[in-house]
Amino acid sequence: MNRRESQKNIQGVFNFMAQAYEGDWQFRWGNTPYFQSVKNGRQESITSHVWGCMGLWMQLRRVCPELNQFVDHTKVYEILWGHDLGETYKGDISAVLQLQGEGVDKHLLEREEIKRMASSLPNRSRKDLLERFDKFESPPEKIDGPETLIAIFLDSLQGNHFCLTFGNDLPKHSATISKIINKFQVPYFRRLVEVLIDSGQPGAAKEIKQILTIHLDQIKQAKIDIDTTNLGNLILAP
Repeated sequence: MNRRESQKNIQGVFNFMAQAYEGDWQFRWGNTPYFQSVKNGRQESITSHVWGCMGLWMQLRRVCPELNQFVDHTKVYEILWGHDLGETYKGDISAVLQLQGEGVDKHLLEREEIKRMASSLPNRSRKDLLERFDKFESPPEKIDGPETLIAIFLDSLQGNHFCLTFGNDLPKHSATISKIINKFQVPYFRRLVEVLIDSGQPGAAKEIKQILTIHLDQIKQAKIDIDTTNLGNLILAP
């Protein structure tokens, strides 16, 4: 790579990041009845959500030695960093609205947004962002890599935990929360455990189940009544 090309690539990174910073002021949880961000004074931006996901992984992997040894951490961090990049300007379509049928093609719109934002990056960097996004948005049965499934797991876990921490009147909205967890999250949780077991990592699979068991206890302690039928053997016995 000659100096001129190197300078162009470096400047391209700065140009890209100048756009990505806008995620600091794009807020999540729109039209979510149990998360009135203005009322309780707490708003979560896309950037802070990504920060939360990466922070969860940084700490959970240190207390889950089997996962920590098996997984490519750099890949998990990079998938997490870019997974909501396409919402930077267009915003998020909340799970509540998706339950109502909105956002059917949101992944296509977000992909185009990532492509546009990343136009100043080197081809390889832009391709990596798009490939990881495409895999992240795939149905669970199409995902074989544990890193993508762990990133999706963390995306759900962080969103749930943030809502448990700052949400309003959560028991009142148990039915909606139960539908979101069972429709959008449980299939990916189950696929993650399957992939870990198929990869000869039963210990790592058990660590995922332990995280889920503790998280379900947190949901119950918040007096949210969710249907756990589909969770089945994903939850460890007392």
